[in-house]
Amino acid sequence: MPAAQRWVWVSGLTVLMVGLVAALQVPVLAGYITVFGLAIVLNATLFIPTGRSAVMIAAAVMLNPLAVAVLLGIGGTLGELVGYGLGRSSRGVIGDGKADQVP
Repeated sequence: MPAAQRWVWVSGLTVLMVGLVAALQVPVLAGYITVFGLAIVLNATLFIPTGRSAVMIAAAVMLNPLAVAVLLGIGGTLGELVGYGLGRSSRGVIGDGKADQVP
């Protein structure tokens, strides 16, 4: 999927998310929990581009921007640890990749 189509799709999802939250009158705490969970999930994906910026902007418009930034930072860090853990655990399968093993 070309980048332009991907951004249109992500923008559409963001508008839908903002509309649903406004229409359903979701409690504020549920909004913060959702932001934290989305930060973990969107940063835990490997090799798949995600719309992290769209989620950040949409959440900062609806909620307290400082709290959203802190939650996205903590959630993003925890999500990135998934990639680190997968890379670290794959060393036994792939090997350490030293040059002296190449014939």
